[in-house]
Amino acid sequence: MLMASAACFASVAGDITFGNEKFVGVDGARFIPELGYPLLIIGGMFAAIAMIDAASILIVRTKVLPTWIGYFGFVAAVALLFAGFFLPMIFFVLWIVFVSVAMWRAPGEAAPSAAPGPA
Repeated sequence: MLMASAACFASVAGDITFGNEKFVGVDGARFIPELGYPLLIIGGMFAAIAMIDAASILIVRTKVLPTWIGYFGFVAAVALLFAGFFLPMIFFVLWIVFVSVAMWRAPGEAAPSAAPGPA
């Protein structure tokens, strides 16, 4: 859905810039990019809800990251149900930032040595 909305946003500008064809008209130039918003909000945010829920369940069950991030993910998923108002999308961005920082700060495993040890 994100790719479809991006195609709607860029189709008119791409056709004018790169195409030698006549566009369908003023109405098409006005309404095709406007189709990108519902595709992004409805389709894209429902996909984000599914991804956040799956990752949050994994986080809470395995404690691979701090559990508060998992619980915040559940709150963010519920908030994204109201993404048509645009403001709840900030919960998606915050959840991504929290998970990214937690993964960055997590201790990594020691990489195995490629060189053989002494015999």
